[in-house]
Amino acid sequence: TIAKDNQISSAHVNFITDNDHNVLKDKGWMIRTGVQFHWQNKNYDCFDDFLASLSSRKRKTLRKERRSLYQQGITFHQLNGTDIHTHHWDQFYQFYLSTIENKWGGAYLTENFFHQIGAQMSHQILLVLAEKNGQLIAGALNFIGQHSLYGRNWGCGEHIPNLHFETCY
Repeated sequence: TIAKDNQISSAHVNFITDNDHNVLKDKGWMIRTGVQFHWQNKNYDCFDDFLASLSSRKRKTLRKERRSLYQQGITFHQLNGTDIHTHHWDQFYQFYLSTIENKWGGAYLTENFFHQIGAQMSHQILLVLAEKNGQLIAGALNFIGQHSLYGRNWGCGEHIPNLHFETCY
């Protein structure tokens, strides 16, 4: 009704329950299908516990990839709540645009959107930022759910092998 009354062409609902899914489907909503990747924490207390669950070859590869980033002087910051400032959103928006430009997509989110979620729900956000030589070079936007962390957007200012995995996961 709100969309129709305001002549809005579409409305989208994300992260819905199974019950909401069924209600919306019964009301004639189009249900989006897509590919998602889910990682489950199988009671890992730390990253080394996770690595121990992998084969020796995969453990070695992951350690090597991570080490390559740290050897380049790249550090990572996990920001939440009041730790996220306006300049972080300004920079993250540039990363977002860079990803859109490289993937030939449309920038449907505005810079103001990022500032608004920062102002209104920063306690439900985990913003991971990568830094090199004092400059932010990449970021990942995550939303904190009751029992899950939802990775939503990623972007970077320069391509560095393995940076995506370390920033996002």
